[in-house]
Amino acid sequence: GNSSMQKIRTAIIGLGRIAHGYTQYPTHLSALKKDKRFELVAGCDTSARQRRVFAKKAPQGVAVYSDYRTMLAADAIELLVVAVPTDLHYKVCSFAIRSGIKNILCEKPITRTLSEAGRLSKLAKRHRATILVNYHRSYSRDYQKLTRLIQKEKWGPAASVSVQYNNGIFNTATHLIHLLEKMFGPVKRVMSVKSGVRRENDPNVSFTASAKGLNIFFEGVDGAGYRLLEVHMKFKKGRVVLSSDRSSEFKPINMNRAMADVYENVYQVLKHNAKPRADLGSSVHALAVAEKAVESAKTGKLMSV
Repeated sequence: GNSSMQKIRTAIIGLGRIAHGYTQYPTHLSALKKDKRFELVAGCDTSARQRRVFAKKAPQGVAVYSDYRTMLAADAIELLVVAVPTDLHYKVCSFAIRSGIKNILCEKPITRTLSEAGRLSKLAKRHRATILVNYHRSYSRDYQKLTRLIQKEKWGPAASVSVQYNNGIFNTATHLIHLLEKMFGPVKRVMSVKSGVRRENDPNVSFTASAKGLNIFFEGVDGAGYRLLEVHMKFKKGRVVLSSDRSSEFKPINMNRAMADVYENVYQVLKHNAKPRADLGSSVHALAVAEKAVESAKTGKLMSV
């Protein structure tokens, strides 16, 4: 048969919310069901309940496993989607790469720590494996359009950028760090605004991130009982305000399409050697910015990234 018509054999490890559980929000499963270029062949989770729920929603014939090592040994998998908790990313991804998996789409952040990310990068290079990270905003066609307009200075040069977020610097802020680094260039230095870290595991740190001649202010907000994600960009000739991915000044952002955009890029990467929109290098850099911000909050020192 024609090799370009062969579907990409895909498996998911971790059958929680991002895999299939969200209802108001596209999941890996909903995107894979729509995109006929991929064939979901297997799913895996340690939880019997998650396996049951997933098996009901998944296409017929999808194998369901409780142990990912068994799954990786049993099936020829071209794309592995890793959607386990962040603490397990390193363990699962490194095992998969050593088992011969060549393409991984991993949830964000890439790993729990920068040292794990460094080890994973070396391993991926050695085995010539490609890891894409699911910072879905960075894949979104609408956000790409906004990024191009900012780079072309549609509103003039940037004067000030500020972000408000909650739900953790690693879980939430790294999305925006990755996206803003696409728009304004890499962050070189970070300085925490107030010292001390309230939640050890994934705190809401307030910090200033310096990119080429621009300071981006991140305010981590504790205690808000709702998801907070706001970006205020002021330029010489106008401003763009994003609130939960909606904007009055820049209309076309549609996050319901973002997961489809992720899989479009994954397809182009696997079949046509396109560049990943959130590759390992840029995703490790976003993690580094967050880790240095936490370190700055603990030490009170300015950190280089």
